[in-house]
Amino acid sequence: MVCSRRVAACLLTVTTLLVGTASRAHAHGIAGLEASPVLSEVDRISPPSPGVSVRIADDGRHVVLVNDTPASVVVEGYDGEAYLRIGPAGVERNRRSPATYLNREVTPSDTAPAIADAAAPPEWEWIGSGNTARWHDHRSHWMGGATPLSVDTGSGADRPEISWSIPLRINGRSVVVEGAFRWPAPPRPLPWLLAIGFLTGAAAVAMARSRLVRASVLAILAAACAILTLAADSAVDEPALSRIGRGAYGLVAVIVTLYAVGRQRRHDASDAAPALIAVGLLSVLGVGIPRFDWYANAVLPVSIDAAAARSLLAALLAFGFAAGITGARSLRRPTASPRPSERRALAVLDGDSP
Repeated sequence: MVCSRRVAACLLTVTTLLVGTASRAHAHGIAGLEASPVLSEVDRISPPSPGVSVRIADDGRHVVLVNDTPASVVVEGYDGEAYLRIGPAGVERNRRSPATYLNREVTPSDTAPAIADAAAPPEWEWIGSGNTARWHDHRSHWMGGATPLSVDTGSGADRPEISWSIPLRINGRSVVVEGAFRWPAPPRPLPWLLAIGFLTGAAAVAMARSRLVRASVLAILAAACAILTLAADSAVDEPALSRIGRGAYGLVAVIVTLYAVGRQRRHDASDAAPALIAVGLLSVLGVGIPRFDWYANAVLPVSIDAAAARSLLAALLAFGFAAGITGARSLRRPTASPRPSERRALAVLDGDSP
């Protein structure tokens, strides 16, 4: 029995490590959002244009323009050419605009295809119905890498900002969307790390002593994982169906954690060890570690308060570590000696007289 439990735990460990590594790699690409030191914001539309609104979504990766007027709004590309047109016919894109091809990637390629010619007349192609356009724009997405040296990261200093603009044309009238990159004060990582370490130790000690505590800690862990997954998923400005894959890993972690809660109610720590180890690896490697940069960056890709998100992440990491430690320690416990009644029953089965 002990051997089979150890085999099951090893299989769960290997499987979860592989899945966790893949999830982490996926979360740090263009398909997932990361914490950032820089905040991109729209300040104004100049001159004011009632019925036209612009906002920044997905941590600066996308611009969202809504046109509630009967007129057509044309977004200009990087060379002043017509790039997008949002009007009664829906959303159209100019096939000849270099921006059509440069905006396909967060990091643009050096060259556009031969068809791209900013001086050529527009060749419009219909790309969607409605009055809302959503696109990646390198002008409103910070392309400078790390925080500039001129930006003071101290909490009490004035924060410089770098302006950006996107030109529009509305009924032949020039309009400019004005915004800026700003660097909010980053958090201090050390207090968070100390809190995670203390909470991990306290939870591990308490879980080793009580089945009720183990179930309670795992229930809190499942709740924290669910809230963080939903908060990160809802921060992405995309249709619900396209966000399902991004939140699937967090959902798996919640399901496995709830299963482990049930195991605590019916079995001792040794029998539930594989479930505890799986919970620890899933929550820490799959959900917690990919978001560890939340403690070093000010701007978080979540729809809830940043302090609340960091607190939930601290609980998830601490309780995940504690679950893994408890499961690993349970595997090392020796099997208890059979009770006298169990020894007599075994003797009868073996053909010996009691």
